[in-house]
Amino acid sequence: MPLINEDQTGRYEKLLGILVIVVLFTGITVCLAVFEWRRLTTVASSVVAAAEPTPLPLPTEMDANFLAQVERCLLPAAAVQGFELRVTSGYRTVAEQNLVFQQGRTENGHIVTEVAGGRSLHNYGLAVDVVDRWRGYDVDWERLGRIAAWCGLEQNDEGDQAHFTHRDGLSIEQLIVGFRPPPLELPCELLAERAATGQSLTKTDLWECGAPEF
Repeated sequence: MPLINEDQTGRYEKLLGILVIVVLFTGITVCLAVFEWRRLTTVASSVVAAAEPTPLPLPTEMDANFLAQVERCLLPAAAVQGFELRVTSGYRTVAEQNLVFQQGRTENGHIVTEVAGGRSLHNYGLAVDVVDRWRGYDVDWERLGRIAAWCGLEQNDEGDQAHFTHRDGLSIEQLIVGFRPPPLELPCELLAERAATGQSLTKTDLWECGAPEF
């Protein structure tokens, strides 16, 4: 008498077939899951890479747009209001900024900056320091700050009000990795016309430009 009859053999074959199907289905599911995981990982990596700005090398000169705004708007508009400004410092290399930073620390003199090379807007050509030719630093800095704001420029806080910049809310970390502020625009085309012809700006010009009283 056989140990396994035909009915039992049929059942075993069915069970084996089901087991093979389950194993194949599981294997296919695992392979598809691995493929999808790799695809999503690749897509995520591409999105992250695209979101990261390409680092830019430090400039080697003043930002042309920023400098034009200083020369065509800040200086002439301030002159109309009785200031006679001159720029004492503009673009600085990292080495030059480090020398300024060392003043009052490892070198003789008074501390004039709190930032080392690479972390100053001077290194990006987006800052100027000014002084009045006749009155030095004994001027109405708040009023000058309002004139600068009309020109789209930003003035440093009390203690360094002779420092004017353009950063449009960007942090120094963002500048380091390559972000740059949008170009400045003159508040009035008449400023460009006066600069192009070498004519001095007048109070009437500012009035026609809709400038405030400052």
